[in-house]
Formats: sequence, structure tokens, C-alpha cells
Amino acid sequence: MRSRAGIRSVAISLGLLGATAAAQGAIYAASGSVALLADLIHNVGDALTAVPVGIAFWLRSERAERWAGFAVVLAIFVSACVALYEAIQRLMHPQDLSHLWVLAGAGALGFLGNEAAAVVRLRAGRRLHSPALIADGHHARIDGLVSLGVVA
Repeated sequence: MRSRAGIRSVAISLGLLGATAAAQGAIYAASGSVALLADLIHNVGDALTAVPVGIAFWLRSERAERWAGFAVVLAIFVSACVALYEAIQRLMHPQDLSHLWVLAGAGALGFLGNEAAAVVRLRAGRRLHSPALIADGHHARIDGLVSLGVVA
């Protein structure tokens, strides 16, 4: 029962973040905003962290859940490194911004998608006593704040 509930919450949050990332990807393609790209990278990374957590629940293994938690931390690090690289590239080769209202909408969408995923993961993590889901939920919440940075 715990395994099924964990997989269900992971699948729901993966769907929410996947839809958010797809919408932001389309807007990034049109605008070229590095701020939105950083947010998109975070959202894709956050969505992908659902995979090891889901596998851990599928295996019904607390040890696998611990390793999934490490995978969440690694995904945060990698997505931060990619975003840093892109930010440095944009500082070295600046471009004009366009579609500012669309970018603000994409940032707001990123916040809403991440916050919804965070709520799903945190509730399930607390209910199931899963540190990996709780860590993943906090990661999604932080990424929501990054999305608000796009708006700023």
C-alpha cells in the first residue's frame, strides 16, 4: 500500500512538472531568455528526480529511497551547474530581451507547477514517512521560488 501511494504521488508530480516544463520550453524557444532557461532546467531536473524516487517505491526498499534522496541532491547540483554555465555564457554574449510579458507568465506558470508538485510530494512524504519524497518536495518548492526570480 505504501509503495502504491508513493508511486502515485511521484507520477502526479512528474505529470505536473512535465507539463510545466513543456510549456516553458515552448516559451523559451520563442524568447531565448536565459532566466527562463535556468528555470526550465530546474523544472526538468526536478521532474526527473521523480524517476529514482518512483523506482525506490516500486522496489519497496528503504535503502533505495535513501539512494533516491542522494540522486535528488545530485540533480540539484547538476541543474545548478548547467544554469550557471548558461548565465556566464549570456553575460559574455548578451542578447536583447523580448516577449517580457510572456516571460513573466512563464515564470508564474513555473511557480504554480512547482508549488503544486511540492504540495503533492511533501504531503505524501510526510504521510509515508519518506525522507526522499520530503527532500524532493522541498526541492520543488525552492524551484518555485527560482521561477519567481524569472518574473523579477
